[in-house]
Amino acid sequence: MPYRFLDSESVETTVQRIAREQVDRVLASVADADADVHETVHEARKRCKRIRGLIRLVRPAFADTYRRENVWYRDAARTLSELRDAQSILDTCDTLARDRCTADQTPAFAKVRRGLTERRRLTADETGARERLAQFRQLLQQGRDRIRGWKLDGDGFEVVQSGLRKSYKRGRAGMARAYRDPDPDTFHEWRKRVKYHWYHTRLLRSLWEGPVRARSREIHALADCLGTDHDLAVLKETLAERPQDFGGPDVVRTVTELSRRRQTELRGQARTLGARVFTEKPEALIARLEGWWNAWQAEQRPDR
Repeated sequence: MPYRFLDSESVETTVQRIAREQVDRVLASVADADADVHETVHEARKRCKRIRGLIRLVRPAFADTYRRENVWYRDAARTLSELRDAQSILDTCDTLARDRCTADQTPAFAKVRRGLTERRRLTADETGARERLAQFRQLLQQGRDRIRGWKLDGDGFEVVQSGLRKSYKRGRAGMARAYRDPDPDTFHEWRKRVKYHWYHTRLLRSLWEGPVRARSREIHALADCLGTDHDLAVLKETLAERPQDFGGPDVVRTVTELSRRRQTELRGQARTLGARVFTEKPEALIARLEGWWNAWQAEQRPDR
């Protein structure tokens, strides 16, 4: 079933259902011995983030359970972070080479890629990756067993409005902070806030399919810009730490300069997208979505 609220379910039932579905998909992918390890790791971490986005939306109604479950899925995903990071940096280098590399820069990228491939091999060998995935699977199974006991205090829009307001306000504040102090950390923090707001918007797609889906696409595009910016920042940092592993300072300088130029472009695009996504005052957004929620409920239950 979809990652969204349905009119046939209470909010509590929806939260339990979505969390179970996300965990079950992870467990199935991890159990597939033929699946690509790095793709499995990527999907597993993504599902954990979706669960955390889900429970953040209903946090005020989730009482003390929220803290335990948020930390649980955060820490479970972190057990796979080194595996994901090693592959992500290599993917970022490949994308940059494909989109920005000229013929005379090809040798530099080839040397960097060899170094990154070796780094991945040392960080994420096949046996070690499978062992970590097995440990991760055990953690997710334990977490799944608790989902049936999740309880929410209340129902309807009142359960989601505080979490929605918080994610939106943090996204707006994160944008202002990022362009006031444009370093990798502030942009990365903004990206995390944008991703949570994206999850929350996806969960509310049923309210009014066309407008909410369109908004979700804009938020997703913004998150992608910020995600690529972060990946390039990590690539530059990795090359700067040990340039001798990647062909030496001149080679690293070539790749770093192209990364910097691409980041400048991405941050310009993110400013435009962010201005669209976060143009409303928080209370105006909440009032609009509450109106859509009420109309959605009235449409599904016209006798009420």
